[in-house]
Amino acid sequence: VWQLGISTDGSALASTSGGVWKLLQTGLWLYLGDPQAIVKCLIAMRDTVVIVGTIRGVFRKAGSATSWERMGVPATWIEALGVNSKDKLFAGGKTDGLYGSTNEGKTWLQLDVNLRTSWPQPVLVSITDDLYYLSFSIKRSTNDGNTWYSVSPPGAIIRSMAISSKDEILTGTWGNGVYLSSDKGNTWTNIGLDSNV
Repeated sequence: VWQLGISTDGSALASTSGGVWKLLQTGLWLYLGDPQAIVKCLIAMRDTVVIVGTIRGVFRKAGSATSWERMGVPATWIEALGVNSKDKLFAGGKTDGLYGSTNEGKTWLQLDVNLRTSWPQPVLVSITDDLYYLSFSIKRSTNDGNTWYSVSPPGAIIRSMAISSKDEILTGTWGNGVYLSSDKGNTWTNIGLDSNV
């Protein structure tokens, strides 16, 4: 399982090397199909639209559709996806930087080539629609991904990140434990777990 997500009806979604699955209320997993590429990341948009990033680009499946539609992002290998409250879609390429789309992926604009990286993590959207992009460090954008600046804890190598309902940021680091920020990454407090997390 590469990544987990939540669909618009509250059900769990899972991306695997064999396709995408949805957890039903019965406790059984429903197979949503395979875009014929290894799925690396996924997000759920409105109207039961599921977007997946794969090693062959971005694919979309809406409602009861029986097949996946390939979308036009120029980057081929997608490791990161995100969507904000205005339904702007973001896709992070393994070597091509970050792209944005305002029409559910039909057309794309490259936002920042400098975000190219071997291992990006999901683009996280905070309650205030700020974007956070994780690749061993944390970068933040306040203008829909057009410009970015670093907000990492000093000296820390970041491995994981989550944003709470209070807009607090938690980061897991390599060897320095967990850090907490209550001001969008401007300042950080180490809250323990000093082993690799």
